[in-house]
Amino acid sequence: MEADYVKAHEIQKQAAELIKNGQSDKALDLITDYACGNAVARHKGWNELGNRLFAKYCLNGTNMEYKTYPEEWSRLIWKGPFLRPDGTK
Repeated sequence: MEADYVKAHEIQKQAAELIKNGQSDKALDLITDYACGNAVARHKGWNELGNRLFAKYCLNGTNMEYKTYPEEWSRLIWKGPFLRPDGTK
């Protein structure tokens, strides 16, 4: 994460230099492109984490190996016995 702060500082310095040279449009584009790319990368990372957590905790599996949880747990989460796509509990 420290590298992100260093990169952001470098982008800000580059943008400041562009503004000093009268190229404020390019500076704005530079900051916008960096911020948008960073946001997209973070969003992708969070989505991947969400998918892994969903697979692990809601589908009762880790590394594609199913673990059995008590049916009470499934009822608590799903308000009924959890059935996998293959029809097993």
